[in-house]
Amino acid sequence: MSRNKYHTPTQQDFWLDLIGRHVRVSVYLVNGIRLKGTVLSTDDYSLMLWDGKATELVFKHSLSTLVLES
Repeated sequence: MSRNKYHTPTQQDFWLDLIGRHVRVSVYLVNGIRLKGTVLSTDDYSLMLWDGKATELVFKHSLSTLVLES
């Protein structure tokens, strides 16, 4: 993807960066539950999160906060 000085990162760029770098994240849902893992894939409505044991399908409308783990 070519970028110029006026390129504004999009949600898709953010998700693709997380997927490409296999970054561990904590995902907080609107009901307060925390999920931890790496993002495997995403589409317009959901994301697949791998926690080391199982894959979870999480709908984006249920997301509150996403925190990158260091």
